[in-house]
Amino acid sequence: VTDSLGRAFTYEQTIEVYPVLSLCLTADAATHTDEQISVTLEKDTALPVTWSVTPSNDPGTAAAYSGELSDNGGTIQITSAGAYDISASVTDATGRVFAAPAVTVAVYPVAGLDFTLPAAAWTDSSTPVDLLTSDLQGQDVTWTLTKDGAAVSLTGSMLGDLGNLGGKVRFPEVGTYALTASVVDALGREYSCSQTIRIYPVVGLSLSAGDMSHTDTAEDVKLTCENLGSNEVVWTVLRDGKEIAPPFALTARGGHGFFPEAGLYTFTASVTDELGRVTTATASIQI
Repeated sequence: VTDSLGRAFTYEQTIEVYPVLSLCLTADAATHTDEQISVTLEKDTALPVTWSVTPSNDPGTAAAYSGELSDNGGTIQITSAGAYDISASVTDATGRVFAAPAVTVAVYPVAGLDFTLPAAAWTDSSTPVDLLTSDLQGQDVTWTLTKDGAAVSLTGSMLGDLGNLGGKVRFPEVGTYALTASVVDALGREYSCSQTIRIYPVVGLSLSAGDMSHTDTAEDVKLTCENLGSNEVVWTVLRDGKEIAPPFALTARGGHGFFPEAGLYTFTASVTDELGRVTTATASIQI
């Protein structure tokens, strides 16, 4: 300003203009409680970053996590299932806070599947399959089956129904079976449990003899076996209720011979299979 005498008056003031900062935050949209979350922050400033991780339904409470978030992001792990909001902000020299739009991460639980089968059973055995599950999130369990290493259909090789709780089944044919329960969660992660069972045949015995005869007549004791395999037939002979030595040779087909003394003879054939199951057949003849 210049007055009437030509004298000039001046005033100067300095103002500092700060930039408007920009932050861009990205993170994995979904993960599991046993997996890490990748978080990336892009920004145009070197100012220190303040991070916030909170449950989406409780933004006032800090969420517990492991790992580290630095100026450019990082990796963290949240071990409790739920939805979480992650945000980042910086504060400039004027106290103005610039924040990146928060990102939401869905953290899914790790599902669990488990069941047991006996190591072995027979073709006439009803076998319980008790399936224990956790955190399936409403997903259905899928059951598959192999027999002697080859995939087979459930309906063609197994009797009974299996569902989300298991069930009760019977394998009518001899073989080694592998039963698998599997489920796929909303993120496409597959969980499975497999158990193996060996199915044995049921030994069948049928024994026959005449109703009566005499000591001077040779008689047949006939034994018919099914699924005997390498198992041994054990014979027991009673005469009038007391055990005696067999009056003639007895094999897996029975025997033929004379009875040296009069009395009521009772023949019993028994077989103990590989699993300890005992099958017997009995026939009597009056001499």
